[in-house]
Amino acid sequence: MSDAPAASPAILLTMTAVTGVVDAVSFLAMGHVFTANMTGNDDHGADADGMAADSRLAGGDSPRWQRRPAAIVAMLAGATAGTLMVVRSISLPRGVCSVITAGCAIAHMHINSKRSQL
Repeated sequence: MSDAPAASPAILLTMTAVTGVVDAVSFLAMGHVFTANMTGNDDHGADADGMAADSRLAGGDSPRWQRRPAAIVAMLAGATAGTLMVVRSISLPRGVCSVITAGCAIAHMHINSKRSQL
């Protein structure tokens, strides 16, 4: 188990939307390729939350089923926003993603500093 502080679900969904923006922009404006990649595969808690992990069809109890459709909706919303922004300028989605990512990082640090004080 990792000693890293846990991220809030809102921050994770927000960053998932950012990946949708990045995918849309890279596909539409950078040669029709996807630039996103998957990280964290060595974290034992990350691979166990995939789309089929613990599904009822596979005999599991599906304890985090809400996360899966929420992640799909967040990525689709980000891709839609990215598509609308890249029509105007490639710099616009880059700036928006930078601001959102910085905001998520600050929020994560703030939340976890409060947790460590408890």
